[in-house]
Amino acid sequence: MNKNLFIVSLTLVLFILASCNNSNQKYMQDINLAYDSLNSYDKETIKNWKKAEVLEYTPSETLEIMDNDYKLVDIKDTPVIRIIFKTTDDETLGPITIYIHKESKKIIGTGIRK
Repeated sequence: MNKNLFIVSLTLVLFILASCNNSNQKYMQDINLAYDSLNSYDKETIKNWKKAEVLEYTPSETLEIMDNDYKLVDIKDTPVIRIIFKTTDDETLGPITIYIHKESKKIIGTGIRK
């Protein structure tokens, strides 16, 4: 009985760990797109770009980001994929955040850092 419980528990733990390691697989193309859009200095400060935090959502309130022409744009009610890269400058500037339009898969801008 204890042996069966152990095997079931071990299988469950391994399944959960495998799921955690593959959590970004669905978004790897989006992460690559966001990473490739960065300049060389920003790339150097990123701790591990493959472990970026990814969130799909539609902002329900005003959210201003910097577009590719360095203009502030409001992405309220726009479906986006938000990619957050942790950097060595997080303490002073915050992470690097890239917003990708969910449907067109085009970069629409960058989050404003401190």
